[in-house]
Amino acid sequence: MRKVTTSNVFACDPKTFWEIFLDEEYGRRLYLEGLGFRGYASVERTENSRVIRVTPKMNLPGPVEKLVGESFAYEEHGKLDRAESIWRWRMLPQTMKDKLFTQGTIRVEPVGDDRCRRTDEVTIEAKIFGVGGLIESTAEKETLSASEKERVFLTRFIEERRAKTTA
Repeated sequence: MRKVTTSNVFACDPKTFWEIFLDEEYGRRLYLEGLGFRGYASVERTENSRVIRVTPKMNLPGPVEKLVGESFAYEEHGKLDRAESIWRWRMLPQTMKDKLFTQGTIRVEPVGDDRCRRTDEVTIEAKIFGVGGLIESTAEKETLSASEKERVFLTRFIEERRAKTTA
């Protein structure tokens, strides 16, 4: 099992962060443009939750690619606890559902005027004899890479949003 933690500060308050995070346009653009995924679909959405189905571009070692296949996709189920300012999510892969487990939280807290800190904690577990550790290591690297891409994308999205509201 692997645990990955990342933390970034953004130029918006927590309320604005959650408005953006839960916005359909932001989600679609993040996955397709920012992260370069091959597919994105909104399955279910409420004011405080969502289910999305995504198909990432895969960059996997040979043995892992053979196991998960080229058409690997997953659903992400998440729910926001507004009182705690925390998003809890879990990934449900389309294949090997009983072998691959990924879940996490996103905690957002204010850090001064019009700024917030986002802290992500992700747990990755692959229960596959012989290659579980390789899968977890690969998923950890992909998680860190995606976190940096999302940081860049979200920073730009916040700036675009701010420019639209002040224009």
